[in-house]
Amino acid sequence: MDSLVSIIIPVYNAEKYLVRCLESVTRQTYSNIEVILGDDGSTDESAYICDSFACNDKRFSVIRKENAGPSKAREDGIKLSKGEYIAFVDADDYIEENMIERLIEVAKQGYDIVQSGYRKVTIDGELIKSIRLKPLVISGQKECATFYASQKNVTNY
Repeated sequence: MDSLVSIIIPVYNAEKYLVRCLESVTRQTYSNIEVILGDDGSTDESAYICDSFACNDKRFSVIRKENAGPSKAREDGIKLSKGEYIAFVDADDYIEENMIERLIEVAKQGYDIVQSGYRKVTIDGELIKSIRLKPLVISGQKECATFYASQKNVTNY
């Protein structure tokens, strides 16, 4: 059986983007997923959208918290996750239908952490910029910490 992947999505007032995000997750070619939606005290229709997906797809669950920020929503999602692997998706993102499958293929080659490039687009899908990552192997705790502490290697965090 394929390994379970826990996809954690922090949600805060994302009604404008959220349906597209969640639909992209439901269309994954890798189907053994659980999706943990961390609603961070949304005041728009985000909570309703989360509940709707959770009611219609047993792979989805919703955590409700007072507004504490996306890091706390991710942390709470990790605590509840059951997957062998964890993936993070933001509520204003949408992902390629084979993204999880491709990341798992790489992870199963013996890597502890895998990441992907991304494309930044307008709400209409117009490309703003595209980031492609070169294959890179980092080994050792210190080297990994240094790599991920560098702002040029991790975006938006």
